[in-house]
Amino acid sequence: MTETDPSAIDRMLRRIFGGGTRWERVMEGVSTEVYRIVHGTQRFYLRWPAGERSSFAAEAAVHTELRRIGVTVPEILHCDSFDEDVLRPVLITSEIPGRPMIGYGSNGGRIIDVPAPADLSRIYRAAGRDLALVNQVSVEGFGWIRDDHGEWPLQAEHRDFASWIGRFDAGPLRNLGFGREAVREVGRIVDAESAEAPARGRLAHGDFHVSHVFHQDGRYSGIIDFGDIQGSNGWHDLATFRLSDPELDSVEDAAVPHLEAGYIEVAGEAPDFRERVRGTAVTIMAERLTRQHLAEGDAALRRGSFRIFLHHLRRLLDEPAG
Repeated sequence: MTETDPSAIDRMLRRIFGGGTRWERVMEGVSTEVYRIVHGTQRFYLRWPAGERSSFAAEAAVHTELRRIGVTVPEILHCDSFDEDVLRPVLITSEIPGRPMIGYGSNGGRIIDVPAPADLSRIYRAAGRDLALVNQVSVEGFGWIRDDHGEWPLQAEHRDFASWIGRFDAGPLRNLGFGREAVREVGRIVDAESAEAPARGRLAHGDFHVSHVFHQDGRYSGIIDFGDIQGSNGWHDLATFRLSDPELDSVEDAAVPHLEAGYIEVAGEAPDFRERVRGTAVTIMAERLTRQHLAEGDAALRRGSFRIFLHHLRRLLDEPAG
């Protein structure tokens, strides 16, 4: 996408805020560009697509609904499917105060700020309670949520779980170094998850990691970045919380018991809670690996993200099932 004329941004912000604003580019995400806006004593965040995304309608609807049911997420200040000045979709939200446990500096370097144990427990139990509320919201279908549809129920790309997983075959995992028993175990788990899937999808944040959970002064302050929302079986976010950069495994593992405890406070603990979280994680990793390797062959192994998926599937298969 071509660089936006700064004067166009100025015109847009004058139209929305009435003047008196300053702005700066703060980071470049995978799917959106992000700018910090300062207006008086308040700070807001402006986002627009870095790729082909057509709208923020669904994401704005999610923020509004989640705030209605008590989840701590940014407030939507402005949403436009095509702004007349910057000539693209825009979304402006309020700021969630504080910082995440894992953040990134202006030079892209990683900043790790693990709270004291008592604070970590308080922060992630509160985050778990909010996440449980997120995952109780119903949507139509499974997979990526249509970004241009902002009416409830939100619409996902596949009508049911079976359509999302397709004719899954774990066999190609043999080409990635997994033994016969491991491949059989993956097939069994995916079949079980397909059989247990709900008829209707449940909302997933879609990218729920430590970098999106904010805290301030030892207390939870909110969840950000709902740019990857999906329809899921309800376990997606708990399942993928630990499935990011392997260098962060120990940091994420420290938060997991507190996150799950807060989640259970709201959602209750299903008898097969651990099995469902693990099963969903295995299903997601196996689906990504087989799909991408079939499409790209061994060239996929050169991508860091693909190697991360391999790491996590092996780790998951080494864990006890219950």
